[in-house]
Amino acid sequence: LTVTNEFGCDSTITVLDYVLVNGIIPSFKTLKKTYCNKEPISFQNTSDINPRAYNQNTIMKCTWDFGDGTKTIQYISPNSSSADKYITHAYDLPNVSNKVVVSLTVESEGFDCQTTITDTLTINRPIADFSDDGHNYPCIGGENY
Repeated sequence: LTVTNEFGCDSTITVLDYVLVNGIIPSFKTLKKTYCNKEPISFQNTSDINPRAYNQNTIMKCTWDFGDGTKTIQYISPNSSSADKYITHAYDLPNVSNKVVVSLTVESEGFDCQTTITDTLTINRPIADFSDDGHNYPCIGGENY
């Protein structure tokens, strides 16, 4: 902040991190961005709460939307183990290649503050297929099939 008076004299003060807009930092990660249909995907919730903005014991309510109509709620506290921060989901989608938008909304319990982060994954569905070239092949015994 810089203030100048009517005589042209000024004074400046700088205060770092004085305004904290949002203490919730949503984030998640997966091992890769492309998966096969029906393959279990492990999502790691790496969200955090800025301790200066909230009590150290604040519980985060995390709402996952996997982009296929499935939603799951996960609660994370400061005492949660690392295993509690993982959630698994598998897709069963109809197309050969599917783009899904996964969103994670994190809110702190007791506060009206929430933030959402999204990421896009590709889910591939291999289609088995073969064709006959139309030839007859001799079989033992002399008959063609």
